[in-house]
Amino acid sequence: SYFKVAFATTYNIILNAFQAMPSGGTMEIAVQDNNFVLISFKDNGCGIARDQLMQIFQFFYSSKKDGMGLGLSSSLEIVRNHGGTILVDSEEGGGSTFTVKLPRDKRDHE
Repeated sequence: SYFKVAFATTYNIILNAFQAMPSGGTMEIAVQDNNFVLISFKDNGCGIARDQLMQIFQFFYSSKKDGMGLGLSSSLEIVRNHGGTILVDSEEGGGSTFTVKLPRDKRDHE
């Protein structure tokens, strides 16, 4: 169900955001509903270096000391299996915005 998809992906994104803000920070969550459901997560954490952006969704890639590299890659796989994608806008030192984009009607991806 879409609820499970949303929960699995948002958990990983929120966890990463909190880890990117070890001294605290702000996270904004926004939802838009039109032809697609868009759930955006914006944080003011450390951001992601441009050269790492293409790697963050690869299985077993992690920039974290104790990371396994499964959270974002698994999230993207789940979202793609439901006809969606995950968009990222990030600037090193300037925070990140992750947007989960899912078709409003699950029949749109079948």
